Amino acid sequence: MLVRRARATGEDLAWAASAVAGGLATQRAAERELAREGLDKELIGREAFVARVAASADLARYELAGLAEALGLDLDARAAVDAGDAAAQTARTAFVRLFDAGLVHRAERVVGACPGCATTIGASEAVAAHLGGDGLLLRLALTDESDGGHLDVGCLAAELLPGVVAVAVPDGSPAAGGAALIPVAATVVPVVANAGVGTPTLVVPAHDQRSFDLAWRLGIAPVPVLDGRGFVCAPGPLAGLARYAARAAARKLLDAEGVVVGIAEGLEPIERCPACTTVLVPLLGTQWVLTVADLETSAADAVRDGRLAVWPPAAREDLVAGAGSAGEWCLSQQVWGGVPVPVGRCVECGTLDVSVDPATSCRRCMGDLVADDDVLDARFVRCMLPLATAGWPEARGAGDRPGGGVVFVVPQVAAGDILPMVALALRLDGTVPFDEVAVLCPVREAAEEEPVADVPALAAQEGPQVLRLALLCGGLDLAEARGLLGRIEATPLGEADVEQLAAAMEDAFAALAPSVALGLLAAAVRQGVPAADGPRVRELAAPFVGR
Repeated sequence: MLVRRARATGEDLAWAASAVAGGLATQRAAERELAREGLDKELIGREAFVARVAASADLARYELAGLAEALGLDLDARAAVDAGDAAAQTARTAFVRLFDAGLVHRAERVVGACPGCATTIGASEAVAAHLGGDGLLLRLALTDESDGGHLDVGCLAAELLPGVVAVAVPDGSPAAGGAALIPVAATVVPVVANAGVGTPTLVVPAHDQRSFDLAWRLGIAPVPVLDGRGFVCAPGPLAGLARYAARAAARKLLDAEGVVVGIAEGLEPIERCPACTTVLVPLLGTQWVLTVADLETSAADAVRDGRLAVWPPAAREDLVAGAGSAGEWCLSQQVWGGVPVPVGRCVECGTLDVSVDPATSCRRCMGDLVADDDVLDARFVRCMLPLATAGWPEARGAGDRPGGGVVFVVPQVAAGDILPMVALALRLDGTVPFDEVAVLCPVREAAEEEPVADVPALAAQEGPQVLRLALLCGGLDLAEARGLLGRIEATPLGEADVEQLAAAMEDAFAALAPSVALGLLAAAVRQGVPAADGPRVRELAAPFVGR
């Protein structure tokens, strides 16, 4: 959430963030609702499904407004809707400006695709995980017998063998320049030298970005093996099998061919869909991508030179350390609802029209323009909220705020939005959109020898410091702190000054930061308060636990 230290209003970004319709999680929820009714989105059609998603989003906004009212906050759900509409228009404008600057382009990229949600999932949204499995060491026959007749290569995903187009070996390998026979697929591929590998590696460009980059440099065409559903689409003995069934079948074929010379148990790195947890399939496709490495570096510079303060210090270090590592950001998704990519293509001459409101006819040949079916990545739209609320692009330099200031309060799980928000605001508007970032860390069980934060001393600080205060107290997030308070049976004994705590909580509410107030309260409960103050603690907890 974003809170203003001066006077916060219902239009504050804390609640505007809930206004952006679309997004994978929202649509997944709509699909589950349809399934309970015995329907699916294909049956009701795209237009009806998008309308249902929008209605669900509106309901969620009003539910949030009700929660705000229970917390004593005067927030307007209608303002959140308006802010969401503004963010959508701002995102389209930003896309066009970034395209004109050469930072956004359409390119072939290997991106994770979710078979369940039928859309690509950018690396920043995917959930990293591991699967147990066997790493195989395969002995490939060399057709020219340049290295004793064979080459040993590691293989984690045997189902992808039909997509191998080359074998990369380190510079200086005697096998370079020869050819190898790929088992299961029965294809002969070149053995190529590549300074970027330390051991022989299978090159599968249709399902691995590094392999694609190498194959592109060598002029070798990719061979797709898996489709968007995760089934084998390449001809051969594995055709039609699901991904992991194909892996098991390939293993039997490899054993039968006698090419497995080593097996090592290990973990395979995978990515899961954040909405349905399905294992993503890395697929080669044409996507809209944004180059973000340099942009994030400029955002990190704003942290280093003091234009943006980040709390706690550990979060600041993580933010600076991660700058520039993102590389590219996939901006396009194939979900049905969301903010359309502002691009049209002429059916006659193929000309692209990239504009906030694309025309219906081509400016070059007057042919019909067909709008791009993709929608903008919901995270990209979300990162436009600071600019949208500040009135960009009509209000240039909107980040230069006289007095007061803006603090971005974000749970640790969403800390990945900080750099893109700052980077895009700097590139598009030349300003940092807020003055401080407070990352609310999850609950951590303190070791017995670890000193507990001194709540009374901290609570005696000035009101505007309450955001830092919550972090020093442990930075409990909303859900976990509410769960802690909900289990209160007897107030533990301790020495926390409850009246000072109450005053600090009032400052947090006045700053439209209920999560900070909740963190303060939960931290005090963990430390312990005098038994006589038990009723007062329950009174302070009432808005959060429904008592």
